[in-house]
Parts: sequence; C-alpha cells; structure tokens
Amino acid sequence: MTVRVLLLATSALLVLALGGCQRDSDPALVSELDSLIVHLDSLEAAFAAIDPAEHQHMDSVFQGQVVALQQAFMDTLQQDTALLLGNYYRAMTKSQRRLLGEYGRVRTALDSSLKKVRDLRRDVDRGLIPLPDRRLYADQEKKIGEELDRQVTVLLNSHATVLRHWPDREAVEAILIARSDTLH
Repeated sequence: MTVRVLLLATSALLVLALGGCQRDSDPALVSELDSLIVHLDSLEAAFAAIDPAEHQHMDSVFQGQVVALQQAFMDTLQQDTALLLGNYYRAMTKSQRRLLGEYGRVRTALDSSLKKVRDLRRDVDRGLIPLPDRRLYADQEKKIGEELDRQVTVLLNSHATVLRHWPDREAVEAILIARSDTLH
C-alpha cells in the first residue's frame, strides 16, 4: 500500500513538474494558422496546374519563330495579322518569360512557407513558443503568405495568357511561311 501511494505521489509530482515547463497553447492563433495552411495548400494546388516542361517546349518552339516575327514587324501588316502576331509575340516574350523565370523561385518559397507555417502551428499548439514571439512569427508568415498569393496569382495569369495564345502558333507559322515564300 505504501509503495502504491508513493508511486501515485511520484507520478502526480512528475505530471505537475512537466506541465509547468510547457507554456499555454493559443487556440485562436492555432485556428488562424490552420486557415493560413488551408490557403497555402490551395495556392499549391493551383500552382501544380503549371507544367514547366510544357512551357519549356512552347518556348523552344517560339524561339524558332522569333527572327521571322521580328522581321514581319518591320513591314506594314494588315491589322488582323498585326494583332495576331503582336499578341502571340507579347504572350510568348512577356508572360512566358515571366513564368519560366519565376516558377522555380516561387515553387521553392511556397514549399518553404508551408513547412514553416505547419511547424509554427505545431509549436504554438504545444505551447513551445513564448507568447510575444508567437504573434510576431505568425504575422511574419502571414505577410509572406500574402506575397506568395500575389506571386502565384501573377504566374497563374501568365500561364493562362500563354495557353490562350499558344493555339495561335499554327496561324502564326502559316503567316510566317507565306511571308518567307513571297520574299524569295
């Protein structure tokens, strides 16, 4: 009986001692971080629709047309031809370049932010971060998330622009071939 009381007292003391080392959880902040994780997950899912290999292929096809397009722009063109060539050229030089140039950096930043927010959420939930620092870290991650939202949106818009103009490549190619035939 004495051993049982001693064992019970020791375990109660141990629970109190360990509980005293842990700081309080912050349910409101945990909920806020959960919302941020859901938002970042949705950005990641939308961003996954972009296939960089597909855009590399489009860019290589376009690079084969650049010189002929630039030569065509030096001549007087019919309005509909000029619009078709100009819109295609702009989509492939601006939107495509932006997408190819920024994709890797944004992908890395998105993955990193998701990991940090998940880790922060876990640590806040366990009460491992001092109270003043919790809000500071959460606010920093929220700002990073807002910037990532903007960057992902820009790249998704660039992706949509390229996909909208990519089917025009056949008409563009036909115009360029017809122009080269008349020049020879």
